[in-house]
Amino acid sequence: MSSFKMYLIRIGLLTSVIILGSLFYLFDGFINKISYESLSNWLKVEEAAILEGNLLTSVTKNQRAVFSSEFLKGFVLADFSKEGQLEQISFGDRINLEKINSNALDDKIHVLRTGLFKTYAYAKIPSSDSKVIVFSFWSQELSKIFFITCLIFIFLFVLFGSLLFRIKQLFSLHAVWFITF
Repeated sequence: MSSFKMYLIRIGLLTSVIILGSLFYLFDGFINKISYESLSNWLKVEEAAILEGNLLTSVTKNQRAVFSSEFLKGFVLADFSKEGQLEQISFGDRINLEKINSNALDDKIHVLRTGLFKTYAYAKIPSSDSKVIVFSFWSQELSKIFFITCLIFIFLFVLFGSLLFRIKQLFSLHAVWFITF
């Protein structure tokens, strides 16, 4: 294989890895931001009801959001008391509570990546020391868009690389033709 062809392959692979990594970082940041903002907004909107002790009504309002949302796929109110993790109310997709670090529960919102563009956003309920609200986020459409975009970029790099190689071959043939005459 010629050194020019190897050079094109290396540049194409390096560029593909950089672009695909950037796309992953962009899509992952998007789903993390949606997770954080959704839980933060829910806590702000329902803060008064939660502090008054109306946690059940605040939680059940989310059932409609879970079933109509593109990103919010599951919702759990759990009790992380000394006895362990107890799921009290759950809607939508099953959430694995064992992935949540109960020792790190504080007043902040935590976002945990659990898969490709799948996250859990969780926070401690302000009026309780052991109750935790967990949202599960995932989008099949976002995953499809990512994979389709990756395939398009790979196809374009193969196409442009083969075009560059073909152009170099044509110029080298013309150079030989001019030298012989």
